[in-house]
Amino acid sequence: MAGSADYNRIEMNLLWLIKLGWVKGRVFAYCALGTLFVAAILQVTLFAATEDAVSRSMHYDVSWAGANGRIEAAHFEKHAARFAALGDQVDAEKARLFYEIFLSRLKTWDSGGFPSLVLDRNPRQRARFEKLRSLIDSIADDVANLEYPEAHRNVLSVLAQAAPIIDRIGSDAHTVSVSEADIVRSELQQRQFHQRLIILALLIGAAALIGLIIRQNTSLHRAKVAAERSAKDFSYLARHDSLTTLPNRTAFDEHFRSILAGKTIGKKATIFTLDLDGFKAINDLLGHPAGDALLVSVARRLMTWAARCGENYLVSRLGGDEFIILAELEQETNASHVAEDLLKQFKTPFETKFGNMAVGATVGFASRPISLPECENLLLDADLALTEAKAQGKGRVLEFEPNMRSNLQRRQQIERDISFAVETGQIEPHYQLQVDLRTGQIFGFEALARWKHPEFGWVSPSEFIPIAESCGDVVGLGKSILRSACFHANQLPMELNVSVNLSVVQLHSEQLVEDVAEILQESGLAPHRLTLEVTESIMISDTTTVLQRLDQLKRLGVAIALDDFGTGYSALSYLTKFAWNELKIDRSFTEAARQNPANWTIIRAVNILANNIGARVIAEGIETTEQEATLKSIGCDIGQGFLYSRPLPFEDLEATLRRLIAQSHQMFTEDELAEEPMRSIR
Repeated sequence: MAGSADYNRIEMNLLWLIKLGWVKGRVFAYCALGTLFVAAILQVTLFAATEDAVSRSMHYDVSWAGANGRIEAAHFEKHAARFAALGDQVDAEKARLFYEIFLSRLKTWDSGGFPSLVLDRNPRQRARFEKLRSLIDSIADDVANLEYPEAHRNVLSVLAQAAPIIDRIGSDAHTVSVSEADIVRSELQQRQFHQRLIILALLIGAAALIGLIIRQNTSLHRAKVAAERSAKDFSYLARHDSLTTLPNRTAFDEHFRSILAGKTIGKKATIFTLDLDGFKAINDLLGHPAGDALLVSVARRLMTWAARCGENYLVSRLGGDEFIILAELEQETNASHVAEDLLKQFKTPFETKFGNMAVGATVGFASRPISLPECENLLLDADLALTEAKAQGKGRVLEFEPNMRSNLQRRQQIERDISFAVETGQIEPHYQLQVDLRTGQIFGFEALARWKHPEFGWVSPSEFIPIAESCGDVVGLGKSILRSACFHANQLPMELNVSVNLSVVQLHSEQLVEDVAEILQESGLAPHRLTLEVTESIMISDTTTVLQRLDQLKRLGVAIALDDFGTGYSALSYLTKFAWNELKIDRSFTEAARQNPANWTIIRAVNILANNIGARVIAEGIETTEQEATLKSIGCDIGQGFLYSRPLPFEDLEATLRRLIAQSHQMFTEDELAEEPMRSIR
């Protein structure tokens, strides 16, 4: 309805212009023609100048080449490190793939305009590049033989040397691009201003000519044709995504309703919902233009895959990085096999104008005979399957099951209750002990959030913390846990350290530093007894802001620990950007070392690295005395795990500490404990 009204207004405006033109006469027509002629000449001149400026801006835009090189090197390093740690052959193949990609990137850097703009401006820069090329070439045999420990150790060692050079070249490329782009942008802005003036003159002249030269009947006919054409264009745009040209939600709904209306016997409708894994990181690192280019490439590959599968496939984009595929399948077709084949399309990198980009996907799907009434809920069921798949771990395929509806109801209930739970203290810290591996003495404890829901019982932190982040309650939750942990720690008679986790959302809160300082003052806890733990994932988003925030926290006197080291983005360069007090080795390395001794080698390397940067090493997941002995022989400082204690509520912590102290006889004698009993913790 709104579209028809717009077209009616266009026709009325054209009629008004026609009547106005006849009144003005021929003299004004000649003036209008002259104005159009002059404006056209100026416009052509300005267009030529603008094209020249755009050409120069594209010539100087070397930033993406530098950034892509950094990303490709980081992926190479990540998969090499993961293979060294976990021994997964998929990581070895990916490491070799990204090694070849990075070799190609080095050739790109040494060809075209990149050398003159970046490498050859400074002799030292050219020397750095040659050193980098030599380093990367030197590990060709090691990459081919990653299965040998000496080979992957040499690869990781060379990458540690190469990382600063890669960062420097990428940074200089960005600086050159920005500098030259500023000059070109200034020129373009000036020309755009003049073009606006000329366009205005053209519009005025065109309006006059429409009224003076074109007869009424001809004008009306042309207006009608233009309106019809615009209506068709508008109809297309209303049903297609402007970026990828895929059908949008409107077109999907129309096609889905037509399939349901057909009630075809022997056919089943299947909906695959798909989210890209790691898309936000690409947007954050390379910018939205690169993210848009990736979406276009993904859409192109999905359309190719759908065309290969058959005619009854509709690929749509609902927005962001979410795609949806509607298929009309034969009853005997296994939809799960189709979904697995869909996931395989993300095994190879996507080609874009910004370079090759690797991105994964998570798929949820639902399938049902078209003749059944329940088929109308197919999209909701596929969405539920996708949500459940992402909750279980990305990069997988999951089919809808009826119990997922109850899971959705559970999540909605948790979303409704979590704010109240934070406000009333239902979510409280439990504490897991940390032990000095060299002396056997208790070093401290880590505060872990625990929630006993009045209806669901104990809810795992892996379930309620992501919900708190999505609902905006995680800042209040983190502050509540930090406050309780500091007050509890200060009630113990011995000076044990307490560690508290910070979420990414908290680190981006400008109030964080003030909150920590306030809690330390109110609780009376000495700052040196508090350790704040952050994960590697925080470094991928706005690294400068995060490092500034961590530095402000450290100036309060608290310690900063890098948690789950080796499981996130694993960029060793992050270790040099901040003076970490602790590195926490993730429990996955300790657990996997039982079957794969190579993990001990990784832990030993991390320990050496930590010693070089002056950081303590805390090993998580210790469950056996054999693990404890090995970690102690490696040189790890602190141990944490079920061998010492499970996470305990604070009221149970006193008894546990008494028992451990009595067993060790290293902190107090039995007489001293009797003379100086622990204070009540309530």
